[in-house]
Amino acid sequence: MAGAIAGGTAPIAWKGMLFSNSGYGGLGKMPGNVLLAWSVK
Repeated sequence: MAGAIAGGTAPIAWKGMLFSNSGYGGLGKMPGNVLLAWSVK
């Protein structure tokens, strides 16, 4: 989740789910290409 601190997208909470990408495109890095999703049972 540090990507939000270094210029990437912030994690998003929506309808009981938390969504985040796998990396960030800041500081000359290649942006992530995987969408991670978590939920609580």
